[in-house]
Formats: sequence, structure tokens, C-alpha cells
Amino acid sequence: MHRLILALLAVLALTVAACSSPSSSPSSEASVATSASASEDASPSEEESPSEEASGSEAALPSIDLPSSAPELEDALPDEVGGITLQKFSMVGSEFMTTGGDNQEFTDFLTRMDAQPEDVSVAFAFGADETDPTAVISVFAFRVAGSSTDQLTDELRTSLEGEGSAANLTESTVAGKQVFVGESTDESTPGQVYLYGVGDIVFFIAAPDEGQATEVLEQLP
Repeated sequence: MHRLILALLAVLALTVAACSSPSSSPSSEASVATSASASEDASPSEEESPSEEASGSEAALPSIDLPSSAPELEDALPDEVGGITLQKFSMVGSEFMTTGGDNQEFTDFLTRMDAQPEDVSVAFAFGADETDPTAVISVFAFRVAGSSTDQLTDELRTSLEGEGSAANLTESTVAGKQVFVGESTDESTPGQVYLYGVGDIVFFIAAPDEGQATEVLEQLP
């Protein structure tokens, strides 16, 4: 289960990195072809260059086809935090089983939770401040239909602490919700991290400051 959680968070980190780096962004071939064609057809003008420079922030966030297999879980995540629009995507458990990797830990996790792959779904929301691309907000939702809040929270907490992704997770109250708060040990998401369980969902939040994390928690169920 530990590596499963980390693998899912790695997908998020890689996607954020791809969206914030125009030189390494996996833009679609269609977008590249369209841009190239437009560039060849357009004649140079004095207004063209400044316009392109002004739209640099758009170029840094290319259009990416993200999976959306669990739209209801995505809807539980905020659309905007502190003026930052968040992009979302989601996956379901059956998709994990077809990734071609080692599924033993996921299988063991399902056994402990008395669950089936179709009971599991995850959703991500992420965004970065345009003036500071390193200030990334990310929210991760992990759901096992019909599971216990405490058991699912313990699973995720053990995974994060066991693999060193978060440190010093302690109970606290933020935005009127009982959460675990700790320190991120991931350089791509500096700041504090928060775990919040409700029903059969556990939310993992990484934010540059407590104010943004509080705003996220205020929007969660």
C-alpha cells in the first residue's frame, strides 16, 4: 500500500511539473501541429511578438487530456483556492490493475479493507501561483466505498510516514475539522501537509501556507 500511495502522488507531481514547465510539457501532437501551422501561415508584424510574450503564462499551462474516471469524487474537490484555479483528474481502482506494475501491495490493501478494485477511486486537484510556480496547491482524495474513516486514515497516514513523504503528523483542528497536520518532506510540495477523513474518503492536502490549506478544508465536505 505504501508504494501505491506514493505512485499516485508521483503521478500528481509529474503532472504538475509538466504543466508548469513549457520546455518539458507533454503537449498533444495536435496542439503542436496547429501552433506550427499558425506560425508558418502568419506574417511577421510588430504587434505579434509582444502579444506572444504577454501570453507566456498560457503557454506554461498547455492543454493536457487528463483522465476523469471518478467525476463525483472530483466534484468534492475545490475548483479554486486563493485565486488559483485548480485542474482536476481522477482514476478508479480497476485502472491501477492494468498499469502493468506490481499490484501485490494494492491487492493486500484490498484484502485488509475487505474491498474490490471497483470500490477504490482517487481524484486530484492542483494549481500553482502564476507569480510563483513553486507555490503549488495540491489536493488528493482517496475513496474506498463503504470503508471506515479511521481505518482508511490510518492506512494513508502509515503510508506517508512509513515512506518518509510526511513527518510529524499530529492531530489538530483546522477550519473546524479534525485533521492530522505534518511537514512535507517532498521538495516539489514544500510546506505543511494535512490529512482529513470523512465518511469513506480521506483527503491529503499540500499547501504553501496554512491560510490556503484552511481555505481548502473549508470547501471539503
